[in-house]
Amino acid sequence: MISLNGAICIAFGGAAGALARYAVAVFMNRWGEQMAWSLPLGTLVVNLLGSFLFGCIWVLMARYSDVSEYARLLLLTGFMGSFTTFSTFSFETVTLMQTGQWLTAVISLLLNVLGALFAFWLGAVMVR
Repeated sequence: MISLNGAICIAFGGAAGALARYAVAVFMNRWGEQMAWSLPLGTLVVNLLGSFLFGCIWVLMARYSDVSEYARLLLLTGFMGSFTTFSTFSFETVTLMQTGQWLTAVISLLLNVLGALFAFWLGAVMVR
């Protein structure tokens, strides 16, 4: 069972992560529209950046064992859990498929999944 302090850390981290996700996604989607791209760029960037940052934070917290459980809850569970958007990615990919944009859907799928795995690995390696 989570403590009240733990729940508060997750809530604050989640709120900050949601706001950051929205800001990054809006900015990147506007930029993508200017470039005339049909790919949901905002979600892709958030997923890649989120995976990279998660890898960095995860390694740093493992390295410094004096990091409190509250910091872990705030940053990893709250902020990063809210910042990454794989549910939005799923919705956008299915929408692309339903509208017959199969190539764009496959490209988005591959870039999000493989890119996120690579970004996590890169973040972890760079911090080590």
